[in-house]
Amino acid sequence: MLARSTISLFNDNFVRHHIMTGPVSESDPCLFGLSCVPLSVSMELMAEACALLAGRTDVAVIENVRAFDWIALDDDEVSVDIQAELVDFERGHYRASVATSRGTALTAEFRFAPDWQLQPLPELQERRESCWNAPDLYTTGMFHGPIFRSLQYIDAWDDSGVDVQLSDGSLDDFFADGHTPRLVLNPVILDALGQVVACWLVQFFGTEFNNFPSTIDRIELYETCPTDRRGLVMKTRQRPVDGVSTDPGAPRAWQFECVDADGRVLLRGHDLINVFWRMPSAYHAVRWRPLLGCLGAAVPAAAGESFTWEVPLLPADFLSQSGAICLRTLAHTLLSAPERQEWRALPVNNRARIDWLFGRAAIKEAVRHWLYERTGHLPYPSDVIVGHDARGSVVLSGGWQDASPDAPLVSLSTAGGVCRVTVTPTRDAQVPVTRLQPEELVRS
Repeated sequence: MLARSTISLFNDNFVRHHIMTGPVSESDPCLFGLSCVPLSVSMELMAEACALLAGRTDVAVIENVRAFDWIALDDDEVSVDIQAELVDFERGHYRASVATSRGTALTAEFRFAPDWQLQPLPELQERRESCWNAPDLYTTGMFHGPIFRSLQYIDAWDDSGVDVQLSDGSLDDFFADGHTPRLVLNPVILDALGQVVACWLVQFFGTEFNNFPSTIDRIELYETCPTDRRGLVMKTRQRPVDGVSTDPGAPRAWQFECVDADGRVLLRGHDLINVFWRMPSAYHAVRWRPLLGCLGAAVPAAAGESFTWEVPLLPADFLSQSGAICLRTLAHTLLSAPERQEWRALPVNNRARIDWLFGRAAIKEAVRHWLYERTGHLPYPSDVIVGHDARGSVVLSGGWQDASPDAPLVSLSTAGGVCRVTVTPTRDAQVPVTRLQPEELVRS
């Protein structure tokens, strides 16, 4: 069976609650950061397809979950194809996949027979208080909107894992305000798995890291789509994949168990393998709070009207890893709608895109700093629109011009892995207009 679904930022609440940045614009209410479809929602899509084939919705086991690519809304919507097939009717065994135009993004197997094997998790042996707890769980780095804000309080942690109180698993407003859908799984509770893993990692790394589930060996579901359940607690325990590593950031296999206030087990899972990498502090600051974060800084100089702003290029291997998700996230953090059109037209070459984007970032940050110093108003990066006229000269525009001085003159140079921008007020007639040709910003 083959089904197709189109997921849109403007039609589906849940993707507006899974945007990987803070707000990105003051002037354009339709401009959002990069949203990615949660792994749990992709599993729901596959579960629904298998349920349609099976003629029943009581999925008991999910096995061999493999994520190969992000399902990201680079163009504010994405179409996905869901393929489901029968493996063994007598055993209630089905296989499914989700694909985008980039290729297969996710595969998994679903069983409707209650072949439950997993045992209860052991208790924490050395219960410690968390360094990161309510009310800071979603205000110091995590990007989830209210629908997916299931973490309530970190009860305790030790070297083996962590126990976290969850919300009631409500699906209210999941697709649209005022509507509660009937689903096969509960994507809100399942999405909490990766978040709870982050509650353990934060003890070692602070909040400047990315952590996402990559594979899951097995999930056992003891109820069909439990919702509105009091006193949920997600327990997770871990071991290094290689059996010996003491580095908290090394690949780890997580076991998990979700229990309600009455002691009923809703689900158990075995061997969730997470993808983990550290984020440069500057990237984290910009992604988390685009209005206040900066990739660069002003260069100390003698007093005067002109100043220089420098933005070091972030490492290409960081920006290019995992389908260049960090580079794509940064582009959606910094660029206006017309600039995103230019971004999409660039060659599919991460090096060229990095150079182009960081040139834009340097200009935007320099102009924002200049505006703030003179007006006290700090616009978002996306609200400082950088373009070129017919001669190739930089043209600055945006709503900030209504209450600000004339746009300054800017000149950009890149050398030694650093983008440098000089900003000069237009009334300084001795400073010529610097003309930047597009090929100067896009190096192959």
